[in-house]
Amino acid sequence: MMKAVNPKPVNPTAVNTKAVNTTAVKTTAVKTKTVEMDTQPTGRVLNGEAARARPADAREKAREVVGLLAKAKRPLVLIGLGIDPANATRIRRWVNEWDVPVAVTPKVKGIVDETAGNFVGVVGGMAADGLMCQALEAADLLIGFGLDPVEIDKTWHAELPIHWVLEAPNVGGIVPAGTELVDHAQILDALLGDPPPSACSMWRAAFREFQQRRGEMLDGRSGGWDTMWPGDIVHALAAVLPPDAIVTTDVGSHKYLFGQFWPSRQPETFWMSNGLSGMAYGLSAAIGAKLARPDVPVLAAVGDGGFSMNAQELETAERVGAPFVTVVLEDCSYSLIKLAQEGRHLDPYGTDFRPIDTVKMAEACGVDGLRTSNPDELAAAARRAVERGRSLVIGVPVSYEDYRRLF
Repeated sequence: MMKAVNPKPVNPTAVNTKAVNTTAVKTTAVKTKTVEMDTQPTGRVLNGEAARARPADAREKAREVVGLLAKAKRPLVLIGLGIDPANATRIRRWVNEWDVPVAVTPKVKGIVDETAGNFVGVVGGMAADGLMCQALEAADLLIGFGLDPVEIDKTWHAELPIHWVLEAPNVGGIVPAGTELVDHAQILDALLGDPPPSACSMWRAAFREFQQRRGEMLDGRSGGWDTMWPGDIVHALAAVLPPDAIVTTDVGSHKYLFGQFWPSRQPETFWMSNGLSGMAYGLSAAIGAKLARPDVPVLAAVGDGGFSMNAQELETAERVGAPFVTVVLEDCSYSLIKLAQEGRHLDPYGTDFRPIDTVKMAEACGVDGLRTSNPDELAAAARRAVERGRSLVIGVPVSYEDYRRLF
């Protein structure tokens, strides 16, 4: 009989501190992705009462932010998942009235209007990430409003100076060195009570080049004769879905595409599995979103790899009365893994598969389906499905090579 072995007890706080904190890492380039995990935290770990924000500091912290902005020529506000959606109205008013350039991390898309003129882009590993890193480097002031490194797959948050505005510790209980917690609602109210610095009229122009280059990336042309350019997919769907539509994505190249370029306009309308990145999330999340908000249109943007893992749940959606539109980007591969292999100069291995007929899979579950490489047909079909309140699966062939041009 095998003797049982009692495992060594694990301190969860120590594990989280070691795994999550990367702020002590110093590398030679912002674009570095490899992070050593055996470093010591540069911040402090707080628990219980010590971790609570001190509202009395709000007015003082607001003056500090105003003073920094008054000296800045190229400020950029970075909003992360530490911001409560309940404060969306406040932070929207502040960045819009002061015309502060703003970027967001993927999990908080929609906290500000991403069609606004002061929106720079999405930071934290989506498409156009190299361009976003350049924008970060160009800033002379970075303000991290609820910014949490847990969402960032590079090390710029440790290499670039950031003025942190946090009301709670980051994941793992980490508070960056020199940072005092402050209630977000109170500091935003204090900021809104002050006039913007006189320099604010010049701020937006500082990032115009990055905004233009980001927009131009979406306006390409597919390299395949029977495929749709990924940017056209985003344009076509955004043109017909209302501002309150909920978008869910699966995991893969399409997540990077929609994570950067989908123009989220309202809080809590964009859902993705970021970090752990579990495939087959998109379809399941769409069902949950439709059940939670039955009066709001829902779009699931998925790849053919993830779709094939749980397409049968379309039957569940029909059975429980949760209709939504599913757009399947078909490239017959796990293209994000394939791109990663390519980046390491490896031959593709285990990433390609034969075509999967998404239309037949949909019909087998009682859902209408069609396939198109025409943006106008895509837009018209999505609009009809939303107007009729019916589920629809739309297969859209895309070229793997096109993703390379966006990442």
